[in-house]
Amino acid sequence: MRSSRTRLWGWATLAAALAATCAHILYRGLGQQFAIFDFAAYYYAAVRLGLGHGLYPQLARDFTVGELGLYLYPPPVAAAFLPFTVIPVEAASVVWAALLLMLAAVVIVALTRPVDAPLRPLAAGLLVLSIPLQTEVANGNLTLVTLALVLAGWRLQARSAVSGALLAIALLIKLMPALLVPFLLVAGRLRVVVAMAIALVLIVGLSWPWLGASWLDYLRLVQVLAAAPHVSSATHDMVPAALASGAGRYVLPALALGIALYAGRLAVVRPASARLAFAVTLAAAPLISSFVFYPYLVLSLPLVVLLCFIERRPAIRVAGLVGLLLTDLSSPPAPWDTVPLVGLLILLVGGVVVLHRAGSPVAESVPSGVTPSEGRAAAL
Repeated sequence: MRSSRTRLWGWATLAAALAATCAHILYRGLGQQFAIFDFAAYYYAAVRLGLGHGLYPQLARDFTVGELGLYLYPPPVAAAFLPFTVIPVEAASVVWAALLLMLAAVVIVALTRPVDAPLRPLAAGLLVLSIPLQTEVANGNLTLVTLALVLAGWRLQARSAVSGALLAIALLIKLMPALLVPFLLVAGRLRVVVAMAIALVLIVGLSWPWLGASWLDYLRLVQVLAAAPHVSSATHDMVPAALASGAGRYVLPALALGIALYAGRLAVVRPASARLAFAVTLAAAPLISSFVFYPYLVLSLPLVVLLCFIERRPAIRVAGLVGLLLTDLSSPPAPWDTVPLVGLLILLVGGVVVLHRAGSPVAESVPSGVTPSEGRAAAL
């Protein structure tokens, strides 16, 4: 009876989430304000590339991160959007919106597949309702693509060449997956890291005859971005002022690196916890950026699923739900505009606690007949 009731609530939640998504699309309008803000930057960068113009005109002036049409990605990303330029940007944004919505559905199905069947609709509904995901798709950003590539790379890690290539492409889109490199090294996935490095070299080398000047400009852009340029308030950068400049700007990256190294070590000590270790590291990845934009929190969704629906201890599930609720506060007024970052930190603490317990002597004493998830629950 309880299982049936849970499933019914789950399907109701999923239906409401899908209805809210449709309402959001209608409110913004396909070809108008939905999935076009960031997409326009990619589209017009591809136009400049096709005309032989520079990809990064902002380098000639002082610019603010978050400006309309600002392109901050490597040259191959602009090249990938060249096919869209055969139609007007409004029509192209509709195609891009459809692709992102389909990709979101694939990611949600992949993330919720390990969840127990009665809870699966509820988990899917909460992911659909996730405001970071909704914001990501509504802006037409590439963080969701990065998440999909990283998840595929992790799933295919047994095929190191394919896994490394997928992770290399993800790193070319967003620099945040760079945090996975120390994690993979400590976790003993050396072949994947080597394949990743080879793929990056090949991509740069093969594209150099065409994009060499743009690659040099991109290196200059990376230097500017690493120096923490001005960020528009409209982008909802979650980093408080004390951690955005001076010595404080190294606190969050150092925290993220520490989490990655610890998680990598636990992935070796307790192979059954490798998936959670990966999810914790991925959730921490936004912290290495000079600015942590709200849509970056989409990278925490794998950890949300593991904490809220896979782990068994109620206290962990509650912590996961609290973290999820706080990350769903997309743009609270100052001084509460860092609340989503607090939610992310709660998720990370929950993930690290579970990992620590999984690597403790108590976890090692779990009987051999107990399943990995039950063993983690016992260790908690």
